[in-house]
Amino acid sequence: MKRRIISLLMALALVFTLLPVGALADAADSGEKSSVDMAEIIATVEKIITEGGSSPDLGSVLEGLDYNQLAQLVAALIKDKVDIGPVLDKIDVNELVGVIKGLMGGDTDIGALLEKLDTEQLVALITGLIGDNDTLKPILDKLDVDQLVAVIKALIAGDVDISSIIANLEPYQILKVIAGLIGSELDVTGPNNVTVTETENAVFSVKVNLSLLDQLSGKTYKYMWLEPDDLTNLNNINFENIDIVSLIARIAGKSLGNGETFTVQNTTMRDDGRKFVCVIYNLSEKVFYVTDEATLTVTPFSDCPHNTLKSVRGLEASCTEDGHIAYYECATCGKLFLDNECSTQTNPKDIVIPAKGHTPVESKAAVEPTCTEDGMTAETVCSVCGEILKAQKVVPATGHTKVVDVEAKEPTCTEAGCTEGSHCSVCGEALSVSEAVPAKGHSFDGIQCTVCGEYVPFPFKDIPEDYWCRNEVDYVWKHGLMKGITDDTFAPDTNMTRAMFATVLYRMEGSPSVAGLSEPFTDVDSSYWAYDAIVWAYNAGVTTGVTSTTFEPGRNITRAQLVTMMYRYEEAPAVSGALTFTDSADIAVPYRAAVLWATRNGVVNGYADGSFRPNNPASRGHMAAILARYCQM
Repeated sequence: MKRRIISLLMALALVFTLLPVGALADAADSGEKSSVDMAEIIATVEKIITEGGSSPDLGSVLEGLDYNQLAQLVAALIKDKVDIGPVLDKIDVNELVGVIKGLMGGDTDIGALLEKLDTEQLVALITGLIGDNDTLKPILDKLDVDQLVAVIKALIAGDVDISSIIANLEPYQILKVIAGLIGSELDVTGPNNVTVTETENAVFSVKVNLSLLDQLSGKTYKYMWLEPDDLTNLNNINFENIDIVSLIARIAGKSLGNGETFTVQNTTMRDDGRKFVCVIYNLSEKVFYVTDEATLTVTPFSDCPHNTLKSVRGLEASCTEDGHIAYYECATCGKLFLDNECSTQTNPKDIVIPAKGHTPVESKAAVEPTCTEDGMTAETVCSVCGEILKAQKVVPATGHTKVVDVEAKEPTCTEAGCTEGSHCSVCGEALSVSEAVPAKGHSFDGIQCTVCGEYVPFPFKDIPEDYWCRNEVDYVWKHGLMKGITDDTFAPDTNMTRAMFATVLYRMEGSPSVAGLSEPFTDVDSSYWAYDAIVWAYNAGVTTGVTSTTFEPGRNITRAQLVTMMYRYEEAPAVSGALTFTDSADIAVPYRAAVLWATRNGVVNGYADGSFRPNNPASRGHMAAILARYCQM
């Protein structure tokens, strides 16, 4: 029975990645082996396969053979054109990998082996070869597109990293795999291989054969002609969820043509062997189809009788333009000759008489610039043709060479500064005189100076320096997350309402516009001071309200509700584990994940007695502490 191993892909990938190329065979050979007559084994296996029967059993014949011996057997079966399927059905994935490695580098057709493997066997084989690119790439090159697509689908489903496999594929293979993963199927004719004589145009064409129904419905497709070898931007594609729009955008810059027909103009021998594919797509239908490659063959001119000669007179070279000697040109093939008998062929480079070049002389002398006055360059002309070679140009004044005597110093909010003092080291002119600049003074915008960033002194008289949440209140006040009840009162023991907390989170989000957003709460009027914050919180999934139609903005927010709204604001990350508070049983189910998250991340610590007190109202001091910890976690 065939040994299925797809469930062990990840384990096999690790095993075979860690083993060197020859380790499998070495492992099989490490113990003492009895001598084996391979000729007899091969003959026996061939007889079992070709004549049928169950005596002797094929499995018993294969048992005890090492990887090298199995490779010899498979190579012989392939050479003798005997079906290797029964043998492959009897060996496991370790033996299969060993056989493949044993056949690599020889003259055995690996493709004959690969075509006998089903998808699960191929997946296991390729997984086992990850990390061994010398073996992996030749295997991948032997697989057809359907096999590659099936293998990659299985690997993705098995959560196997396919990056090394993709790195060993050619650009054309990657394109075909992408098309296969998307699952696009079209009835397409072309493109066919094209053969032309050099200088001729090569025309490639494709046609999507639409059914009558498709024609009547107005189906259309777009086209991109590509040279696969030029595609270098196919890395980092998410093969689990291919975005056709972004894929089209990535390869569009390499498109050579955008119609059903693509033409290579005026071919040269450099075009010989170029390959082209056509990508056919329809974004609305999520169609991405890649044609087979079409090859351009360019043949050189055949022998020409040169019976269309044209005589070209010689041309004297001037100072600036090349001349040429007299020659003859064949209008048929374009070849050049020095005589009308075509006995001496030449080329365009050898008939050129190089330009003589100008003979320059100075006609106007240069004038040096100074610190403040412009100068002029010299003017030169050609003494032969009189052409001005270098016209006089203005040379800007050099400007002063500044030497700083007194460094400029920017004033601060509390300290005076000064302007720079300097002179020119060339002409001695004073360029600037240093002057005092008075201190700017603080420019407070609310609680912070917009110039130096210094804050006004901590204003809240009801929170002494040793108060339990003094540092946290200082943090949220400085960051504009919470304000005082009055200018000098924070009221840390005052309870937070649901509307207050929604407003705090809204400020953290940057107070975005809520225009056009829905708001189901009948107890929150558009004129309410916290309306925007509540609308935002509902649409952001931070709150669902007390009921489906009420928010109760003036109701005290409990510690459990506060933590839950923050948890939702964090987009409810996954958590696991159990709550350890003494009153964990009092924490309602809808709040438990949020409390666990807050506890794990140090956002809340509970009380000294080990309780959480989920139903207690949250005070402004508690809010400041929790908010500061959250922002700094």
